Amino acid sequence: MRLEDCRVLSNESVATNTYLLRLLGKDIPRLAKPGQFVMLKLGAPLDPLLRRPFSVFKAFEEEFWILYKKVGKGTSLMVQLSTHQIVSVMGPLGNGFFSQSGELHLLVGGGIGLAGIGLLEERLEGEKKVVLGFRCGTDVPSSLIKDHHLLFTEDGSMGVKGTVLDGIEQILLANSGKRALCLYACGSLGMLQAVSNLCRSLGIRCQVLMESIMACGVGACQGCVIKTTKGYKRACKDGPVFWEDQLIWDNST
Repeated sequence: MRLEDCRVLSNESVATNTYLLRLLGKDIPRLAKPGQFVMLKLGAPLDPLLRRPFSVFKAFEEEFWILYKKVGKGTSLMVQLSTHQIVSVMGPLGNGFFSQSGELHLLVGGGIGLAGIGLLEERLEGEKKVVLGFRCGTDVPSSLIKDHHLLFTEDGSMGVKGTVLDGIEQILLANSGKRALCLYACGSLGMLQAVSNLCRSLGIRCQVLMESIMACGVGACQGCVIKTTKGYKRACKDGPVFWEDQLIWDNST
Protein backbone atom coordinates (compact mmCIF):
# COMPACT_ATOMS: atom_id res chain seq x y z
CA MET A 1 0.00 0.00 0.00
CA ARG A 2 1.19 3.50 -0.85
CA LEU A 3 0.01 7.01 -0.03
CA GLU A 4 0.66 9.21 -3.05
CA ASP A 5 -0.13 12.68 -4.30
CA CYS A 6 -1.32 11.96 -7.83
CA ARG A 7 -1.72 14.51 -10.60
CA VAL A 8 -4.93 14.66 -12.64
CA LEU A 9 -4.26 14.05 -16.34
CA SER A 10 -7.90 14.31 -17.39
CA ASN A 11 -11.40 13.96 -15.97
CA GLU A 12 -14.00 13.53 -18.69
CA SER A 13 -17.64 12.54 -19.00
CA VAL A 14 -18.08 9.22 -20.84
CA ALA A 15 -21.82 8.66 -20.27
CA THR A 16 -24.70 10.11 -18.26
CA ASN A 17 -23.29 10.87 -14.78
CA THR A 18 -20.32 8.62 -15.57
CA TYR A 19 -16.74 9.88 -15.72
CA LEU A 20 -13.23 8.65 -16.47
CA LEU A 21 -10.49 10.05 -14.23
CA ARG A 22 -6.89 9.56 -15.40
CA LEU A 23 -4.21 10.00 -12.74
CA LEU A 24 -0.42 10.14 -12.87
CA GLY A 25 1.16 8.06 -10.12
CA LYS A 26 4.49 6.55 -9.16
CA ASP A 27 3.97 3.21 -7.41
CA ILE A 28 0.19 2.71 -7.41
CA PRO A 29 -0.18 2.03 -11.16
CA ARG A 30 2.80 -0.32 -11.08
CA LEU A 31 1.55 -2.29 -8.06
CA ALA A 32 -2.18 -2.44 -8.85
CA LYS A 33 -3.65 -5.87 -9.54
CA PRO A 34 -7.04 -6.69 -11.12
CA GLY A 35 -9.84 -6.31 -8.60
CA GLN A 36 -7.94 -4.03 -6.22
CA PHE A 37 -9.07 -0.52 -5.32
CA VAL A 38 -7.78 2.85 -4.14
CA MET A 39 -9.09 5.40 -1.63
CA LEU A 40 -9.26 9.06 -2.72
CA LYS A 41 -9.34 12.11 -0.44
CA LEU A 42 -11.72 14.64 -1.91
CA GLY A 43 -12.71 18.17 -0.90
CA ALA A 44 -11.56 20.01 2.24
CA PRO A 45 -9.52 18.23 4.95
CA LEU A 46 -12.60 17.48 7.08
CA ASP A 47 -15.46 17.69 4.58
CA PRO A 48 -16.01 15.01 3.55
CA LEU A 49 -14.06 13.39 6.36
CA LEU A 50 -13.60 9.93 4.86
CA ARG A 51 -11.81 8.84 1.71
CA ARG A 52 -13.84 7.27 -1.09
CA PRO A 53 -13.09 3.81 -2.59
CA PHE A 54 -12.80 3.21 -6.34
CA SER A 55 -11.74 0.20 -8.40
CA VAL A 56 -8.60 0.53 -10.49
CA PHE A 57 -10.10 0.39 -13.98
CA LYS A 58 -6.83 0.49 -15.95
CA ALA A 59 -3.18 0.73 -14.90
CA PHE A 60 -0.07 1.45 -16.91
CA GLU A 61 3.55 2.19 -16.00
CA GLU A 62 2.91 5.63 -14.49
CA GLU A 63 -0.79 6.14 -15.05
CA PHE A 64 -4.03 4.64 -13.77
CA TRP A 65 -7.69 5.20 -14.56
CA ILE A 66 -10.79 5.35 -12.39
CA LEU A 67 -14.23 4.90 -13.92
CA TYR A 68 -16.86 6.32 -11.59
CA LYS A 69 -20.47 7.41 -11.39
CA LYS A 70 -21.67 10.66 -9.82
CA VAL A 71 -24.00 9.59 -7.01
CA GLY A 72 -23.28 11.68 -3.90
CA LYS A 73 -21.22 14.39 -2.25
CA GLY A 74 -17.84 12.72 -2.73
CA THR A 75 -18.28 11.94 -6.40
CA SER A 76 -19.83 15.37 -7.00
CA LEU A 77 -16.56 16.86 -5.73
CA MET A 78 -14.66 14.38 -7.86
CA VAL A 79 -16.39 15.62 -11.01
CA GLN A 80 -14.90 19.05 -10.32
CA LEU A 81 -11.29 17.81 -10.42
CA SER A 82 -9.36 19.51 -13.20
CA THR A 83 -6.17 18.81 -15.13
CA HIS A 84 -2.94 19.21 -13.10
CA GLN A 85 -4.81 19.20 -9.78
CA ILE A 86 -3.28 17.01 -7.05
CA VAL A 87 -5.29 14.25 -5.36
CA SER A 88 -4.23 12.21 -2.32
CA VAL A 89 -4.59 8.51 -3.17
CA MET A 90 -4.09 5.49 -0.90
CA GLY A 91 -3.61 2.07 -2.44
CA PRO A 92 -3.68 -0.33 -4.05
CA LEU A 93 -5.84 -2.05 -1.44
CA GLY A 94 -7.63 -5.36 -0.94
CA ASN A 95 -7.35 -8.79 -2.48
CA GLY A 96 -8.03 -8.89 -6.19
CA PHE A 97 -9.13 -11.68 -8.49
CA PHE A 98 -7.58 -15.10 -7.96
CA SER A 99 -5.88 -16.99 -10.75
CA GLN A 100 -7.84 -20.03 -11.90
CA SER A 101 -7.37 -22.43 -14.75
CA GLY A 102 -9.88 -22.59 -17.55
CA GLU A 103 -9.99 -22.64 -21.31
CA LEU A 104 -12.57 -19.86 -21.47
CA HIS A 105 -12.75 -16.85 -19.16
CA LEU A 106 -16.07 -15.02 -18.95
CA LEU A 107 -16.01 -11.48 -17.53
CA VAL A 108 -19.33 -9.93 -16.55
CA GLY A 109 -19.88 -6.27 -15.71
CA GLY A 110 -23.17 -4.65 -14.79
CA GLY A 111 -23.34 -0.85 -15.12
CA ILE A 112 -20.44 0.83 -13.35
CA GLY A 113 -19.28 -2.71 -12.52
CA LEU A 114 -17.31 -2.39 -15.75
CA ALA A 115 -14.78 -0.52 -13.60
CA GLY A 116 -14.04 -3.66 -11.60
CA ILE A 117 -13.20 -5.92 -14.55
CA GLY A 118 -11.33 -3.50 -16.84
CA LEU A 119 -7.85 -4.29 -15.56
CA LEU A 120 -8.67 -8.00 -15.40
CA GLU A 121 -9.55 -8.00 -19.09
CA GLU A 122 -6.20 -6.42 -19.92
CA ARG A 123 -4.08 -8.84 -17.91
CA LEU A 124 -5.95 -12.14 -17.94
CA GLU A 125 -4.30 -14.64 -20.27
CA GLY A 126 -6.21 -17.04 -22.49
CA GLU A 127 -9.48 -16.72 -24.38
CA LYS A 128 -11.83 -14.14 -22.88
CA LYS A 129 -15.40 -13.08 -23.47
CA VAL A 130 -16.82 -9.93 -21.92
CA VAL A 131 -20.52 -9.41 -21.21
CA LEU A 132 -21.66 -5.91 -20.22
CA GLY A 133 -25.12 -4.78 -19.17
CA PHE A 134 -26.65 -1.32 -18.69
CA ARG A 135 -30.13 0.05 -18.08
CA CYS A 136 -30.20 2.14 -21.26
CA GLY A 137 -28.00 3.49 -24.02
CA THR A 138 -27.28 6.80 -22.28
CA ASP A 139 -25.62 4.84 -19.45
CA VAL A 140 -23.17 3.15 -21.83
CA PRO A 141 -19.63 4.63 -21.93
CA SER A 142 -19.38 4.06 -25.68
CA SER A 143 -15.73 5.14 -25.97
CA LEU A 144 -14.75 2.30 -23.61
CA ILE A 145 -16.76 -0.43 -25.33
CA LYS A 146 -14.78 -2.71 -27.64
CA ASP A 147 -16.01 -4.54 -30.71
CA HIS A 148 -15.73 -7.95 -29.06
CA HIS A 149 -17.78 -6.93 -26.01
CA LEU A 150 -21.27 -8.42 -25.80
CA LEU A 151 -23.41 -5.40 -24.92
CA PHE A 152 -26.91 -5.58 -23.42
CA THR A 153 -29.32 -2.83 -22.37
CA GLU A 154 -32.58 -3.43 -20.54
CA ASP A 155 -34.54 -1.21 -22.92
CA GLY A 156 -32.75 -2.33 -26.09
CA SER A 157 -31.64 1.21 -26.97
CA MET A 158 -28.07 0.00 -27.54
CA GLY A 159 -26.67 -3.44 -28.17
CA VAL A 160 -29.05 -6.34 -27.52
CA LYS A 161 -32.16 -5.99 -25.40
CA GLY A 162 -31.73 -7.97 -22.20
CA THR A 163 -29.44 -8.37 -19.20
CA VAL A 164 -26.04 -9.87 -18.53
CA LEU A 165 -27.79 -13.14 -17.64
CA ASP A 166 -28.94 -13.39 -21.26
CA GLY A 167 -25.34 -12.90 -22.37
CA ILE A 168 -24.04 -15.56 -20.00
CA GLU A 169 -26.66 -18.05 -21.15
CA GLN A 170 -25.80 -17.27 -24.79
CA ILE A 171 -22.14 -18.09 -24.20
CA LEU A 172 -22.97 -21.21 -22.20
CA LEU A 173 -25.16 -22.52 -25.01
CA ALA A 174 -22.39 -21.92 -27.54
CA ASN A 175 -19.85 -23.60 -25.26
CA SER A 176 -22.08 -26.60 -24.39
CA GLY A 177 -19.57 -27.93 -21.87
CA LYS A 178 -16.82 -28.25 -24.46
CA ARG A 179 -14.35 -26.13 -22.50
CA ALA A 180 -13.72 -25.45 -18.83
CA LEU A 181 -15.31 -22.12 -17.96
CA CYS A 182 -14.24 -19.53 -15.38
CA LEU A 183 -16.49 -16.60 -14.54
CA TYR A 184 -15.70 -13.22 -12.95
CA ALA A 185 -18.36 -10.62 -12.13
CA CYS A 186 -18.77 -7.09 -10.80
CA GLY A 187 -21.96 -5.09 -10.53
CA SER A 188 -24.93 -4.39 -8.31
CA LEU A 189 -25.75 -6.71 -5.42
CA GLY A 190 -28.87 -7.95 -7.19
CA MET A 191 -26.95 -8.73 -10.37
CA LEU A 192 -24.21 -10.55 -8.48
CA GLN A 193 -26.74 -12.66 -6.61
CA ALA A 194 -28.48 -13.59 -9.87
CA VAL A 195 -25.14 -14.53 -11.46
CA SER A 196 -24.23 -16.51 -8.34
CA ASN A 197 -27.50 -18.45 -8.44
CA LEU A 198 -26.95 -19.29 -12.10
CA CYS A 199 -23.39 -20.45 -11.49
CA ARG A 200 -24.41 -22.60 -8.54
CA SER A 201 -27.15 -24.28 -10.55
CA LEU A 202 -24.67 -25.12 -13.33
CA GLY A 203 -21.66 -25.96 -11.17
CA ILE A 204 -19.51 -23.10 -12.50
CA ARG A 205 -16.95 -21.54 -10.18
CA CYS A 206 -17.29 -17.79 -10.05
CA GLN A 207 -15.49 -14.88 -8.43
CA VAL A 208 -17.40 -11.72 -7.57
CA LEU A 209 -16.13 -8.27 -6.72
CA MET A 210 -18.35 -6.99 -3.92
CA GLU A 211 -19.10 -3.27 -3.92
CA SER A 212 -19.53 -2.00 -0.38
CA ILE A 213 -19.54 1.26 1.54
CA MET A 214 -16.08 1.59 3.09
CA ALA A 215 -14.77 3.95 5.74
CA CYS A 216 -11.11 3.12 6.33
CA GLY A 217 -10.24 0.76 3.47
CA VAL A 218 -7.78 -1.26 5.56
CA GLY A 219 -10.02 -3.43 7.75
CA ALA A 220 -9.74 -1.47 10.98
CA CYS A 221 -13.27 -0.10 11.33
CA GLN A 222 -15.21 -3.31 10.50
CA GLY A 223 -17.72 -1.18 8.61
CA CYS A 224 -17.87 -3.20 5.38
CA VAL A 225 -18.44 -6.75 6.61
CA ILE A 226 -19.78 -9.40 4.24
CA LYS A 227 -21.61 -12.50 5.48
CA THR A 228 -19.88 -15.70 4.33
CA THR A 229 -19.84 -19.41 5.10
CA LYS A 230 -16.67 -18.74 7.12
CA GLY A 231 -18.19 -15.96 9.19
CA TYR A 232 -18.18 -12.24 8.57
CA LYS A 233 -15.40 -10.99 6.31
CA ARG A 234 -14.25 -7.45 5.60
CA ALA A 235 -14.82 -6.40 2.00
CA CYS A 236 -11.84 -4.05 2.07
CA LYS A 237 -9.30 -6.38 3.69
CA ASP A 238 -10.47 -9.95 2.99
CA GLY A 239 -12.01 -8.93 -0.35
CA PRO A 240 -13.31 -7.15 -2.27
CA VAL A 241 -13.15 -10.29 -4.43
CA PHE A 242 -14.74 -13.47 -3.05
CA TRP A 243 -15.63 -16.89 -4.39
CA GLU A 244 -19.38 -16.72 -4.86
CA ASP A 245 -19.98 -20.09 -3.19
CA GLN A 246 -18.59 -18.65 0.06
CA LEU A 247 -21.15 -15.84 0.17
CA ILE A 248 -24.44 -15.96 2.03
CA TRP A 249 -26.96 -13.96 0.05
CA ASP A 250 -29.51 -12.30 2.28
CA ASN A 251 -30.51 -8.78 3.29
CA SER A 252 -27.51 -8.48 5.60
CA THR A 253 -24.92 -9.33 2.92
